[in-house]
Amino acid sequence: MKNFAEKDHFSCITILTFENEKFGHIIIAVNTSDYGLVYVEPQSDKIIYSLEIGDDYCKKVNWNCNLIIKKYRTVLR
Repeated sequence: MKNFAEKDHFSCITILTFENEKFGHIIIAVNTSDYGLVYVEPQSDKIIYSLEIGDDYCKKVNWNCNLIIKKYRTVLR
């Protein structure tokens, strides 16, 4: 997030909760001038252009798993 801030891009964290899982995951939300709000998977730097309840997060980031998004919330710092 520091790199985004240094370039005057707004960024914050987004907390994901998955169906049938006891854990969550944190990604970065970035407001861009060309695509609006996008998300970045911090483990791979994969850009996610849309995020919806019911999406399979693994398909969005090319992982071999099945994590269905139950809810998500973006937390401003």
